[in-house]
Amino acid sequence: MSTTAHVPVQLPLIPASDFCQRWREQRVVWRHRHAAGETFTPHGYDVTPIGRPQTADFLREHHYLHKLPANRFRFGLIRGADLVGIAVLGPGMPHTLRALFPDLEPAAESLVLDRFALLDDVKALGETWFLARVFALLRSAGIEAVATFSDP
Repeated sequence: MSTTAHVPVQLPLIPASDFCQRWREQRVVWRHRHAAGETFTPHGYDVTPIGRPQTADFLREHHYLHKLPANRFRFGLIRGADLVGIAVLGPGMPHTLRALFPDLEPAAESLVLDRFALLDDVKALGETWFLARVFALLRSAGIEAVATFSDP
């Protein structure tokens, strides 16, 4: 019987695209990254933890999946005083994290990105900047891996 350790495999990455995906009124919308006139610049934006009620309200109004799932972390993309995006991370479906990251403790060291949404007026590529900040905050909280499942 083999005793080799399980090593996670990096799946092939999809080439970068000039289009970004957004959802509006439960329908997918593809935007060219320059459609809004320019790409995202972070001036005036911040990423911060947000509360359950604020997250639930944003999901109800802006995300195609309206309900807040079980979660450990909720982050908001803030522009001025306005919430313009959310990222919700939690344990995901049972056994998902253990299967993907067998050497990490589910929900303590690894999470699933369960909900993610930005308003349409956030310039294209704002998703990347927002997620990079979320992942840095998670790293400082001891999270070593995040599984992200998204539409193409």
